[in-house]
Amino acid sequence: MILIGQGRKIEAIKICRSLTGYGLKEAKQIVEKLEKEM
Repeated sequence: MILIGQGRKIEAIKICRSLTGYGLKEAKQIVEKLEKEM
């Protein structure tokens, strides 16, 4: 969440992928959803 707030979306996606094991598409969707909710 901190990375998203700082505009570091790509790094947030990479971390999401490493923590969850999701693919790029799924991780990107999660990060974008969190970004909209902020």
